[in-house]
Amino acid sequence: SSDLSEMPSFRVYHADEDAEFSMPHKWFRFGIIPAGSTDAVVICTTGARDPITSALHIVLGKRIGLDIAQVVCWKETKESKVEPSVRYTASFVGYGFYGDVITESEKCRWMGPTRYDFAGTKVFLRHRSYEAEIAYLDVKSGQADTEFKEDDLNGRRKSSCCGHRKKQKRVIC
Repeated sequence: SSDLSEMPSFRVYHADEDAEFSMPHKWFRFGIIPAGSTDAVVICTTGARDPITSALHIVLGKRIGLDIAQVVCWKETKESKVEPSVRYTASFVGYGFYGDVITESEKCRWMGPTRYDFAGTKVFLRHRSYEAEIAYLDVKSGQADTEFKEDDLNGRRKSSCCGHRKKQKRVIC
């Protein structure tokens, strides 16, 4: 399954980090046609939730930068049933409570939008806890992209400031 709620452990890799799984080339292009219940990415990129508008943007070759994150799942033990996998996200990574609510709500699609309230209550009453390790590159507000130089096709970045790499901060939840 591609749902993060079923993954016992995941890590978000960012551009500055060497990873076994490389990010797509920085010029990777794709088109988005809205077909979901929120369509957050398409609204942010086209300003509309209309499939025709999105199709026109694709046909006309509109380009827009989009930040993506790579989410890597790996086995914690040899007995783990979860297979290592790589996923990409453009607006949101659902893990823990939110991921469980989405997984549970998919079983009740026939209920329409009220399925989220039902699934949320059901998951809340389970009172589970979640573990995760998240690594990220802290970029100061107002820092221009020109302060970074691409060092390879995987999109890893080095800071040109003082000639050393920026240190990552790690947060363990």
